[in-house]
Amino acid sequence: MLVSGPTNNGNGSMDYDGACEVTGGTLAIAGSSGMAQSPGTSSSQNSITVIYSTVQAAGTLAALTDESGKTVLAFAPDKAYQSIVFSSPLLEQGKTYTLISGGSCSGQLTGGLFTGGACSGGAKLTTVTISGTVTRIADNGSAVTGGMGGMGGPGGRGGNMAPPK
Repeated sequence: MLVSGPTNNGNGSMDYDGACEVTGGTLAIAGSSGMAQSPGTSSSQNSITVIYSTVQAAGTLAALTDESGKTVLAFAPDKAYQSIVFSSPLLEQGKTYTLISGGSCSGQLTGGLFTGGACSGGAKLTTVTISGTVTRIADNGSAVTGGMGGMGGPGGRGGNMAPPK
């Protein structure tokens, strides 16, 4: 499932009440950060949610590479975004992934998602090691707690932000 939007912090790109179980497939969801939700911990597939400190322009690539530098997921949403959720069977607990912003990707492009290619030229923002089914981080790698909230509006640092370690 691919989702780009909404851009208003009063809405979430993933909106559920109760439980959200991700059990397979690829999920790439980008939108505002004000009401950002992650899949539930009852999911059988791992996910990474990133809350950015600033709004990312429409078309800005967000990619995860594995420890060998291979692109695992790459998404260029067609709307501005400040949060992104990635879930894939390729995301494994105990493995470390690098979050990249910008640059370009080769491979097949469908709805903003690149498959079967490699990314280059982007900025490495942080690394993250998956230690649980749901991982929530800020773009600087610090932990973000809670199921909704985040960094607030552009330039804000409100919500459910954990202090950097």
